Amino acid sequence: MLELKKDRYTSVGSRCRGLKTGISYAIVMPRPGLHNARWLALAVDQALQQTSAGSHLRLVTECSGLPDGTPAELQICDAASQRVLQTLQAHVRQGRICALWQHSHVEGIRSQAFRFVVRARHFNAQSADLQLTEDLWLELLDEDQQRPRAGAGYRLTCADGSERRGSLDAAGRAWVRGLPAGEVQVHFDALEVALVERQQPRPRAALAA
Repeated sequence: MLELKKDRYTSVGSRCRGLKTGISYAIVMPRPGLHNARWLALAVDQALQQTSAGSHLRLVTECSGLPDGTPAELQICDAASQRVLQTLQAHVRQGRICALWQHSHVEGIRSQAFRFVVRARHFNAQSADLQLTEDLWLELLDEDQQRPRAGAGYRLTCADGSERRGSLDAAGRAWVRGLPAGEVQVHFDALEVALVERQQPRPRAALAA
């Protein structure tokens, strides 16, 4: 606490607008370090929890107590194995550390979630996990006549065990976005119905007496 008194701090109080003598003030200094490391969309300050393959992102970290120009290092890691996939270099600028990154698949590893660690001097911070999503294109044609199966229902079983259901459009197609990364099992209701129909025995013609 700092108390301004007329006999000792008058000159200080006169230089600080809004401060009055005889009143105690708490002076809060920002704690040096890095905090609020997060993934942001490229165009707007919107924090992200998931992104699609190939997306461009901004990696942003707030910092205090570090002058502009202080070098920083950002390591992008696979969230499951903690394996470092890429290292980026940046600098402190106006109280922030910013870097640009585009997702790309790394040979030999199938990442479904990412996090980044940022270091500057002896400070460090870590982001929350960013989940990778993928898009899937579906198209179903009639086996015999090669015509679109308009309105056919589908069921997707995703890599994390979740399911998605929907229907194909008039052209027998569907564009499904935001699926968890990994293998997807596709089931078409129309194919299951057709299979049941083919397995049913056909009635034989009755013989004339």
